[in-house]
Amino acid sequence: MFSIDKLPSGKFRARVDLGSDADGKRIRKTIIRTTEAATKMAAADVLATLPGGSRKGIAYDALPFDQAAREWLAGKTDIRPRTKRGYHITIERILIPAFGKTPLGRITERDVRNWLVSMQPGRTTTTVRQYFIPMKAILNDFLRQRSPALNIPLPKQQKYRCIPPTPDEMREVLAMVAGTPEELFVALFSGGGIRLGEICGLTFRSALSIPGRIIIDQTVTFGIEPGVVLDDPKSERGFRSLAVEPSVQDSLWG
Repeated sequence: MFSIDKLPSGKFRARVDLGSDADGKRIRKTIIRTTEAATKMAAADVLATLPGGSRKGIAYDALPFDQAAREWLAGKTDIRPRTKRGYHITIERILIPAFGKTPLGRITERDVRNWLVSMQPGRTTTTVRQYFIPMKAILNDFLRQRSPALNIPLPKQQKYRCIPPTPDEMREVLAMVAGTPEELFVALFSGGGIRLGEICGLTFRSALSIPGRIIIDQTVTFGIEPGVVLDDPKSERGFRSLAVEPSVQDSLWG
């Protein structure tokens, strides 16, 4: 058994009764999460680890999908800002319009498969996969073994072949933007495939401390809240240094 109360901070606290020790003293575990639903799930998981434990009685069948989706996202405190923003956009623009206030317990496997089919026209399998990842996680986290998405595999990710422009094509593009505010950005893009967020994350130290090279060690991205945030590059391979023409570094000074 467990009880839940709301803290002054706005977070929720669960006190889980784990039984008694050899001396008859009650053993309790305290769990704090940002949402009530996440707190209930964590408490239920603790109970499920006990001998004979299960999640029985912790039912979310009546919970509307839109509420479950938003509470699930609010509880994801360990993901990067750009990932959370991507989930937020998918939930608000794709998932909630499709499932709205439908109780979780009324969403069937057929509903999920039909929704996946409806997402395919005009979209790549990679895009549909990105939509399905949070959908599957929401249903699995709340309904566990009863999730209608449990046995539905993620769509395969499409493979893309990058065909870079030839030197002549790149010189033509640079000539088109010569003398414009876009010239520096195009030069940086062409110099090593730098992402726009990485360009915005450049500092004097990273861009000018090594002659002929710039260091990529941070990026600017958007979170859910208004404004931008500094973040690490997208992957470990994103931390790198790139050779650039001296004229590019000269332009950065300007």
